[in-house]
Amino acid sequence: MGVGNTLMADDGFGPAVLEALEERALPEGTRLLEAGSDPVSMAALVDPGEALVLVDAVRMGGAPGEVKVFGPEQASFAVAASPSSLHGFGLAEALSLLESVAGPRDITVVGVEPGDLRPGWPMTPAVRAAVAGTADIVLGEAGKIGRSHARKTACPPPHP
Repeated sequence: MGVGNTLMADDGFGPAVLEALEERALPEGTRLLEAGSDPVSMAALVDPGEALVLVDAVRMGGAPGEVKVFGPEQASFAVAASPSSLHGFGLAEALSLLESVAGPRDITVVGVEPGDLRPGWPMTPAVRAAVAGTADIVLGEAGKIGRSHARKTACPPPHP
């Protein structure tokens, strides 16, 4: 799921990664979802219990373009000084809303440190440069989810 607003400079990172993923082979059962910048729409896009890799621009106190992968339980620690995002919620609150509305699930967050979030500006070079590598990270995370799901749903071997 790509989260962000393409009209707000680096906040368009999530949708840019989805665009890069459209050109790649995805693991079976993988869906690309663009959530915009509304946390409520995030919950409406996913099925109950569906695993999720969420990609967003997140202020984490790093250098612009730095990418970090973390889980929802680390969201409140990963996000830097200002817990509010352009979405009107902090990341931890958005993930909590997602779980309360759509049920518990495996969630992996792939965040990029934004350099500029001004309306009407293009994505900064450092964040733009992180798009392709982040698409690789998302594919790897989606592959892990697929392998984990296959293990959970596999039939036990027959007894001799």
